[in-house]
Amino acid sequence: MIAQEVAEFKIGDQVTWSSQSNGTVSTKIGQVVLNVEEALRLIPRQPKIARNPMRAVEVIFPDHRRLFDGHDWPAGRVVVEVQSSDGKGKKLLYMPRLSGLQKTIE
Repeated sequence: MIAQEVAEFKIGDQVTWSSQSNGTVSTKIGQVVLNVEEALRLIPRQPKIARNPMRAVEVIFPDHRRLFDGHDWPAGRVVVEVQSSDGKGKKLLYMPRLSGLQKTIE
């Protein structure tokens, strides 16, 4: 079995990745705002909710728009916050695949 390297992303890291929708490829830039450990820290009395990323972001980020599905936290996965394209709307939350996620140079 070949060990797969998983990059570690920390809360506050600036990251970038590409996504596709309706035949258009776009590059997204955002900030890591949540992982399973942080969710458990922020809502310690509700571990079932903290272990479900979709439910955790509803509790922790009620004014954000969730743009991912996911009932569990695959190893190393994080939630990334992106400003809306017009800069005025709700902030957006994504859970991008680790294989395409890269830290930006600060």
